[in-house]
Amino acid sequence: MQGVLSLKKSHFEPRYILTAPLNPQIHEQRLKSKTEYTSEQIAAILREVHLYKTFHQERPGFFDSSLNTGLPLSDDDFVAVYDHLESQ
Repeated sequence: MQGVLSLKKSHFEPRYILTAPLNPQIHEQRLKSKTEYTSEQIAAILREVHLYKTFHQERPGFFDSSLNTGLPLSDDDFVAVYDHLESQ
């Protein structure tokens, strides 16, 4: 998040897409199904996702678009986000 905030204050005009799962329970189950994460790592990941979602809700327009990664994504999903950003 610190890098995003720094770039927002620079002369660059970056576009930001928040990619986050909307359902934390499903995300937690998915992480637990992968054996490479400890319970502490999963808890840290879930806290970070919550931080980003809260930031997004409290600052409408900070992210140029958002994408729910809790669902399988198709090429059409990415095209729709790109088209939305291009039209701004």
